[in-house]
Order: sequence, then structure tokens, then C-alpha cells
Amino acid sequence: MINSLKRLRWDWIFFGWFMAVAIASLLLLGLNTFGLMGTGSGDESLAVALSLVVGFLLMGFFVGTRVVAAPILHALAMALVSAVVWLAVNFFAGALAGSADWWPIEPGTILSLFGLQAVAAVLGTRIGVRRARAFRRN
Repeated sequence: MINSLKRLRWDWIFFGWFMAVAIASLLLLGLNTFGLMGTGSGDESLAVALSLVVGFLLMGFFVGTRVVAAPILHALAMALVSAVVWLAVNFFAGALAGSADWWPIEPGTILSLFGLQAVAAVLGTRIGVRRARAFRRN
């Protein structure tokens, strides 16, 4: 286990997380621009979930093909970066605005979105690692 933790490539984890969030944001912007995501209805929650799955699955695949080691740990670290960034933004944005209020997102929603990111990233990295290992054998 310790050997696997030492093999974590934090540069690829942060790059993968950043690009996954960028892809998800771009998809949401496109859906909103073309009017496919309504406001005030349940459509936006489906759009957010779908964009997160696509972003983290694609970037999980990319990170998996680059690191070719410990795919589940790399994917879970990508999801952990989301949790750390969310906590930091809420803490520092509240401190700068002079209020200590958290953004009004239900805990169940937050946990399900983090879980969705983790599952999509795990699937992507496992597929990417297997694909990279298959190409190395040939």
C-alpha cells in the first residue's frame, strides 16, 4: 500500500482534475447556451451530473494512460481534490465576504456529486491503464 501511495503522480492528478472541471463547465455552458438546460427545473441536476461524468471519465482515461499505475488511487485522489477545493472555496470566500455561511447545497447532493466524480474517474483510469498496458505489450 505504501508503495502505491509513493507512486501517486500529483501533477497528473491536479491536471486531470482541472481539465475534468473545465470539460464539465464547457458542457454546462454549451447546454445552457443552446437552451437544453432549463432553470428552476430538475433538468439542471441531470445536466450537472452528466457533465461531471463525461469530464471525469474522459480525464480519468487520460490520466490512466499517462501514469499506468494505481488507477483507483489516482481516481480517488482526483475526487479528493474536488472536496478540498470545495472546502477551501467555501472557507476563504466566506472569510473574504465577511460571512461564515456555507453555500446552500444539501449534504446529500454534495456527497452524491463527489461519489459520481469518484466513480467516473475510477472507471476512466482503469480503462486507461488497461489500454496503456495492452499497447505496451504489443
